[in-house]
Amino acid sequence: MHKSNIIEILQLISSVESQFEYEKNVPIAKVPAELFCTWFDDYYHPNSAEFASSFNADELKDLAIFNQHFDRFGKNIPMNNGVSSLQSNSNWLAIQSYAGKLLEKHSW
Repeated sequence: MHKSNIIEILQLISSVESQFEYEKNVPIAKVPAELFCTWFDDYYHPNSAEFASSFNADELKDLAIFNQHFDRFGKNIPMNNGVSSLQSNSNWLAIQSYAGKLLEKHSW
């Protein structure tokens, strides 16, 4: 469950098309805020034994690096201006790219 949730949110973070589709299909959602909330509040729980047992050591290390990257670069991303705003933000584009590389590296 944890692994599939993490893969799902990484896929959403990495996909421009999926973000716009989410925004279109759920117009009341503030997609940027949802992406951050889903990662930081809902899915990424590295101190949970159940979470940790869902991944191998390399995956846990890479997820921790991604989390640091997401946290650092995400600090100045506007949360209320929609997906178009995300796509014009260089910090978001870096996060998005990193998520894609993580998915590719682990064949998720």
